[in-house]
Amino acid sequence: MIKELINGDCVNVNINLLSKKLGIHRATVQKKVRKLMEEEVLTQPAYTFPALFQLYPLLVLVWADVPRNDKTARFFFEDPHVFAAFSCMEGPYNTFLIEYFQDMEHYHLWRDSLVREGKLPERLNRAAADPYMLSNKMMFKNDPSCFLSLLREELELSGKVNVGEWAMDSLSFEILVALIKGDCVWTNHSRLSKKLDMHRKTVTRRLNRMLRDKTLEHPRCQFPHLLMPPGFNMVVTRIGLRSRREEFRRALVEDSNVPRAYDAITGPHNFVAFTAFRRIDDFFDWGEKLNDRFPGEITAMTNSVLSSRKIHTTRQQKISLGLVERKLKEMVQNKSRSNKNKYN
Repeated sequence: MIKELINGDCVNVNINLLSKKLGIHRATVQKKVRKLMEEEVLTQPAYTFPALFQLYPLLVLVWADVPRNDKTARFFFEDPHVFAAFSCMEGPYNTFLIEYFQDMEHYHLWRDSLVREGKLPERLNRAAADPYMLSNKMMFKNDPSCFLSLLREELELSGKVNVGEWAMDSLSFEILVALIKGDCVWTNHSRLSKKLDMHRKTVTRRLNRMLRDKTLEHPRCQFPHLLMPPGFNMVVTRIGLRSRREEFRRALVEDSNVPRAYDAITGPHNFVAFTAFRRIDDFFDWGEKLNDRFPGEITAMTNSVLSSRKIHTTRQQKISLGLVERKLKEMVQNKSRSNKNKYN
């Protein structure tokens, strides 16, 4: 059931409700929604899986020297632990990856398997990867919708919002806001019950329980690259702060350029922020304002700038679906072992 919901099966935009909410003709709304999907501004609606951060509490940021070929492209796209892969230019490294794992043992076993299973070639003369460990349990902000206020400011200034190659008008923007917030997105419980061969009331009861215990969150549309809108560039910022940590943490929570932030204790850094900006100049302005707000407090700042044009993959649901597939496989194996023990 979780697999179906986070994959977006049986989840749809309620065009009738959305047209009533906005006071716009149904056909116009349907056309605008279709355009948002076709231009890859939004994903199809689906449930999110916050339990992922508890089941995979280890987040690994990796700078690596990876050859460019079909094998590595397939690895980036298919591996159930690689959330994102970007081209980068930092020292000997050409690739930046974001990976999720259960624990350190899980991570090391996975690393050892990559060459053995032929997913990546032997290192030979390539530089050794540089991993940076974070705990998802130390994440204090996770809000990819934070960019909406920035986009609204742009709309008010110019009458349009540029997303990728498309200039979005005000009505399209209001639809985007509604869908990112999960308004007018609905789940077809009857269709889901038929697909699962389960009574409709059972489906509804189990779904409500998973929403209550935060295994799932209500369905919504999201930006395709999750941590940045189309046309924005991501900057992974590692920050060392002398004091005023609570105040700094609040500043990141309120910041419209920061969709995700972590407490960290690695080297000189005690914060890691995923930030995104339309222009590199905007990023430098942001850094200057941060220094002005906390004069003499920032002791270290290390930035990795990642271009929206150099993304190998950022498949949002891949990690969650891979985890669910692994749990289902374990359940089948445990059941098989239990049956063998029963008859032995």
